[in-house]
Amino acid sequence: MLERWAASELKDTAKLRKHTFNGVEVNLPSANFNAFYIFFHAFYHLRDGGIGLRHISDWAMVLHRHAAEIDRDNLRRLLKKYGMRHAWQVMGALAVKELGLPADEMPFYNPGIDTRGNSAIRLILEGGNFGRHTKIYLNIREEKNLFISKMKKTRKQTSVFWAVFQMQPIETTISYLRSLSRGAFFFFKKLSDGTYRKKGMPPSKQKARQ
Repeated sequence: MLERWAASELKDTAKLRKHTFNGVEVNLPSANFNAFYIFFHAFYHLRDGGIGLRHISDWAMVLHRHAAEIDRDNLRRLLKKYGMRHAWQVMGALAVKELGLPADEMPFYNPGIDTRGNSAIRLILEGGNFGRHTKIYLNIREEKNLFISKMKKTRKQTSVFWAVFQMQPIETTISYLRSLSRGAFFFFKKLSDGTYRKKGMPPSKQKARQ
C-alpha cells in the first residue's frame, strides 16, 4: 500500500521540488515525502531486526533542514492512514532527546516518552546497525549447528516483535507471523532434502557419502 502512495507522489510533478546540479535541473521529492518515507524505511528495518542511530540521524537531518517546508496537516493524515503516529513519536523522542533535534522541528513531538525505559528505543541504542550488535545476533553468527542457529534467529525475531509491537501492533504482528511461516517453510524444506544433515557433517564424511 505504501508503495502505491510513493509511486503516485513521485509521478505527480506538481508535488516535486526543482533543484539545479551543475547546470542541470532535476526533480526531487517533496519535504513531506522525504520526512515520511525515510521514517517509514527506518521503521521497516527496525521491525525486521533493528536499526542504528545512523537511520535516525538521516531522518533528523531532513526534518531539521526542511522544518519550514513540512505540511504538518498532510503529515498527520499520512500517519493516521498508515497507523504510524505512535511509532513516529517514539522515534521522534529519540531524535530530540538523544540526537539534539530541536523539539519544535519534530512534528507531533511527545516529551512524555522515556527514551531510556522504552523497549523499542533500547533495541535501537543497544542493537546498533540492523541489530547486529546484540548478544543474540552475535551468538547466531558463532553457532555452528544450523538447527540451533534457526532457533536463535526465531528468538531474536520474537524479542524484536515484543519491542516494536507497542509502536504498531497490527502490522508488526502480521510481519512477525509472515516471517515465522517463511522461516518454517524453508527449515522443513532443507530438513527434507538433507541440507542440514549435509552441512552438519565434516568435509571428509561429505566426500565419502558422495
